[in-house]
Amino acid sequence: RLRAWARWLALAVCSVYFGLTLVNVAVLWPRLRTSAVNLRLGVLNAVEAILVLSMAWWYLNRKEVRRLFQKRP
Repeated sequence: RLRAWARWLALAVCSVYFGLTLVNVAVLWPRLRTSAVNLRLGVLNAVEAILVLSMAWWYLNRKEVRRLFQKRP
């Protein structure tokens, strides 16, 4: 049951989470810089989130996948 609204909802959730990740890094940056371990973990967490969200966006926007989510006649 691939519904078009579900694809758009997934894209919206990815977008919001991506934005929150960037805000989180910007807000926590002063505290992350105080320790090398905190900085590495914070950057690793942000990079991981950005990679996963980017792959999800890429996959959901592929032509074949978009076609699967379209209404069938």
